[in-house]
Amino acid sequence: MRKITQIFSLLFLTLLMISCDNESINVPAEASNDLVAIQEVVNQENVTDYAINNSLNTQIDYFLGNYSVQQFSNGLMILANFYDQTDALTGNQEFEYDASKRLTSKSYYSNETATLVLYFTTTFAYSGNEILSTKTIYNPDGSIEFTELSNVFTLNSNNEIIKYEDFNFGGVWEATYTNGNLATVVVSGYGNKDGSAAFNYTNELASESYQKEKFRFGPQWKINIMLHNQVGGYSFKQLAELGTNYLSGYSHLSPDGINNASLTVNYEFDAQERLIKQTKNKLFFTSPINTVLTYQYQ
Repeated sequence: MRKITQIFSLLFLTLLMISCDNESINVPAEASNDLVAIQEVVNQENVTDYAINNSLNTQIDYFLGNYSVQQFSNGLMILANFYDQTDALTGNQEFEYDASKRLTSKSYYSNETATLVLYFTTTFAYSGNEILSTKTIYNPDGSIEFTELSNVFTLNSNNEIIKYEDFNFGGVWEATYTNGNLATVVVSGYGNKDGSAAFNYTNELASESYQKEKFRFGPQWKINIMLHNQVGGYSFKQLAELGTNYLSGYSHLSPDGINNASLTVNYEFDAQERLIKQTKNKLFFTSPINTVLTYQYQ
C-alpha cells in the first residue's frame, strides 16, 4: 500500500465547521456574494483559512502550511489540488456529478515521483430513495487491489438522509428530522461510537454564510458533502449542521456512559444581520475542543 500521508492529513483537516445560537435574526441573509473569507481557529492555535470568491471556496490554507486550490465548473468543485509548504503538489481529488448536480464519483491521486497515481475511487449510484456507495482501491500499476462492499444511504421524501448502512464495518445509524433540522440519531455496530444523540436549534433561519460546504458542492451540497467525507459513527456531527436553522447544541450519550460528547454554539451578527462569528464549545469524551469561526465580508 502506498504512503499518502500528506494528502490524508489534508483530507482530515477539511472535515470541521459550523453550528448556532444567540443574536436574533428572523430572515437569513440572502446573498453570499459579499462573503470573502472564513477563518477557523481550533483551541486557540490551529488556524484554517477558507477563501471565498463569488460564492465559491477556491482555496483552503491549513495551519500546517499546506494548502489546497479548488477548481469549479458550473458552481461545482471538480478538482482539488493539494500542496505542501514548499508549493510542491502532493496529490489531488477529482469529482464528477450527474445532470442533477449530485456527486457520482470522487477519486484520490497521490503524487509519486512527479507522477499522479490513482489510489482509490468511490462511486455513488442513485436508485429510488437509496444511494449506493462503492470504494475501489488500486495498485500502483493501475490494477484493482480490492473493492469494498457497497454501503447504502437511505433518503426520505424531503431528500434527507435517514439511514446509513456501513456493511464494511457492520455499523448503522438512523436519523429523524423536525422542520428540516436533525432531531435524533441512533448509532449501533461501531463500538465506542455507538449511542444516541439529540439536537437543539435556534428559531432563526440559517444564513447563506453559515455552512462553508455550500461554497464547494453546489445546490445538492447537503447530500454531496455527506457522501464526500462524513460517514461512520460520528456522521451526526456534520449532519446536524445541515439544517434549516442554526444549531445551538447537541448531546450524544453512549451505552457505556463514558464515550459521550456534547456541544454548545453561540453566534454573533453585524448591523446588517450577517453572521460574523460562531463559537463552538465541545466536550469530546473528556477532551474540551473550542472552535471559533469568523466571517469576513467585502
